[in-house]
Amino acid sequence: MWDVWDSTLKILSTGLDGAELRHKIIANNAANVSTPDFKRQDVNFQSQLKSMMGEGNVQGVGMTRTNEKHLDGRSKTQSTGFQIINTDSRVREDGNNVNIDVEMAKMAENIIYYNTVASAVANKYKLIDSAIKGGER
Repeated sequence: MWDVWDSTLKILSTGLDGAELRHKIIANNAANVSTPDFKRQDVNFQSQLKSMMGEGNVQGVGMTRTNEKHLDGRSKTQSTGFQIINTDSRVREDGNNVNIDVEMAKMAENIIYYNTVASAVANKYKLIDSAIKGGER
């Protein structure tokens, strides 16, 4: 029984880590909206979470650093194994492809996702607490 609790919390924790990393990347994109030749980045952690859940596998996946400009993996969120990708899109004359409106929309979406997963974690801990107390109210 506890394996189910552990795997669910592991997946939810990985989701929070991915959302935290995506928040940092989106903030970095927004901060570099006027930097010549800067290319926006993103991370697709949802597909990795889906594969973790579908296979019943809750082991972390290894991080792949495909460009020397990627984050170096020293932060806590980097240890989750999500690959940071450069996105190909239209490039302005200065070589930058960041659209601030797109970044702000992605930030809002990511905040909603993070808050939803954080609520699921809180609910899971409430259930554990209730089980420990024997269902007392």
